Amino acid sequence: MLSRRKLLKNAGYTTLSALLSMGVLQKENQKEGHSTNVAMASYTSTNVNSPLRQLAATKGKLYGAAIDSIALQKDAGYAALLARECSIATPNGELKWNATEPSPGVFTFKSADVIADFCQKYNIELHGHTLLWNQALPSWVSFPPTMQQLQEHVTGVMGHYKNSPVLKSWDIANEIIAANPNQTNDAIYGLLPGLTPEYILELFKFAASVDSTKLFYLNDSSMEGASWRADRWLALIEYLKNNGAKIDGAGKIA
Repeated sequence: MLSRRKLLKNAGYTTLSALLSMGVLQKENQKEGHSTNVAMASYTSTNVNSPLRQLAATKGKLYGAAIDSIALQKDAGYAALLARECSIATPNGELKWNATEPSPGVFTFKSADVIADFCQKYNIELHGHTLLWNQALPSWVSFPPTMQQLQEHVTGVMGHYKNSPVLKSWDIANEIIAANPNQTNDAIYGLLPGLTPEYILELFKFAASVDSTKLFYLNDSSMEGASWRADRWLALIEYLKNNGAKIDGAGKIA
């Protein structure tokens, strides 16, 4: 049986509580003079054996993990631990392009729906990851996909979960900023080759036309602190906001 300690180590903290809604969380902590260590220390007065979802709720946050559909079906201990501890979850890879549209126009959600059904049963919010990424693509899709391919994919995937009672949010785009200046021709936004800010803007706007009831996020990795990548990422967020995109927050993968 999977232990809680092992879940924490292996599953990590892929939660919406880690998403920085336009930097508001960071600004509030700086304003109040709080540090992460101080915030965590405040939990010591709470029963450490309480479910993590309850501990997070005392701070107005959600706790969750990435969920693997195969393990969910085969490992009862894994499923029980997730049901007890999590208030939010995201599929490991079950909503990525190669899993949902392996052939043009042919959609399958069997694995993703296993997770969605589990989340609905145990009152766990579901975070959709991801509509655009330069990895986990089927062989028939090059990066970046044509806008027609992208819109058809977004229509199929978002449309399937439009009326879902548990899927609350989407990573509209994931890890689209280059690793360094040598890997992009875009000095302003640092986008991966082939991408333009207009392309990303059109994606966000089209996603909103399919389903505007969900929260929309721009996700990327290693954006904490000041860096070349963080500066480009923030510039892109500002561009999207200033040009009418529905974007509810920005997040990172630790």
